Amino acid sequence: MTAEFAELEERIAIDRDALDEEIVSFTSFFFHVGQGYAQAVAMRDAAKEDVSVYEANLSREVRAAAVNSGDKLTEAAITARVTADDGRVELYERYIQAKLTAERWNVLRDSWQQKGHMLRELVELHKINYFGDRPVMATDRYEAGDRIRTRATT
Repeated sequence: MTAEFAELEERIAIDRDALDEEIVSFTSFFFHVGQGYAQAVAMRDAAKEDVSVYEANLSREVRAAAVNSGDKLTEAAITARVTADDGRVELYERYIQAKLTAERWNVLRDSWQQKGHMLRELVELHKINYFGDRPVMATDRYEAGDRIRTRATT
């Protein structure tokens, strides 16, 4: 997987002591997850189309060769030749890898959606002082916002 995927995967964990930062950065990271997923799905679909086109062309070639040589081939024999072709096998392996990548991005996307729900729940728990922390004061929120803006500009 890519470095971007690894970073997004690593960022799934929630730091409950920095909920303000988690919430502020969530939408940006979730956007990147969505973009990665969309790209992976597009690559998977393109790889599948490559396999289909290759199989169709090869099937046509096998049929033409059989007609030219006078051989009688069943549909099963044609399919077997197409399936066993080295070029088709290589393209199919690329498709399987692209499919696996898309599935991993899908799981990552689902995890980030779950993180969004959990952030909402943690905020509610903080509101009722569930963790026994001191209440968050308005000045604390302003200081947290300043910290986030300072990090964003550096």
